[in-house]
Amino acid sequence: HTNCFIVGRKNFVVIDAASKDESEQFKLFELIDSFIEKGAVCKEIIVSHLHPDHFGGETALQKSLREKFGLEIPVSAHKLTAESLKEKIEIQKFIEDGEIFYLEDENGEKFELKALHTPGHARGHLCFYDAEKGFLLSSDNVVGTGSVVIAPPEGNLSDYLNSLEKMKSLPNLRHLCGSHGAAVFDAKAKIESYIRHRFEREQQILQAIET
Repeated sequence: HTNCFIVGRKNFVVIDAASKDESEQFKLFELIDSFIEKGAVCKEIIVSHLHPDHFGGETALQKSLREKFGLEIPVSAHKLTAESLKEKIEIQKFIEDGEIFYLEDENGEKFELKALHTPGHARGHLCFYDAEKGFLLSSDNVVGTGSVVIAPPEGNLSDYLNSLEKMKSLPNLRHLCGSHGAAVFDAKAKIESYIRHRFEREQQILQAIET
């Protein structure tokens, strides 16, 4: 399963509304409809990156909001993701590294969510960070369960390690949640273990070559 994130409540974005299953889509639409019926605003429907478990339901959500409420909510992604998916879905808005989304919680309190371009798993891969709470949505770069595939041509291990360092260095970083599995309490320790794991694998390969 791929986690779908709704960040904010009175002013919100939807990240990776990916399920192609109609019963799952219905559950998501019903929840989002309940927010909008109370006056909430959906700013964007975001695709974190190009892999097929991360897109597929966003245009259905966009269509549902248009038909029910007359809303035109853009589907957005990094321009490299849009380039890779141009034959599959239409991306109306590009998200830049460092772009800030100004959102509101259920009490109308404003907060900021920053987009981070973190390539490695995919060229246009995006993570999202709430610096005030120290909470990182790490998409597929760090996940709560399983491992992360770095598959060329989209995947690049050097880029991936640089992105992990960028994530680890975020100010006030405390917790994270990836696109698969549960949230992680100690974000830095988790990222450090990912970096260590990659270097251990590299040493194993070098030893195999030497022998």
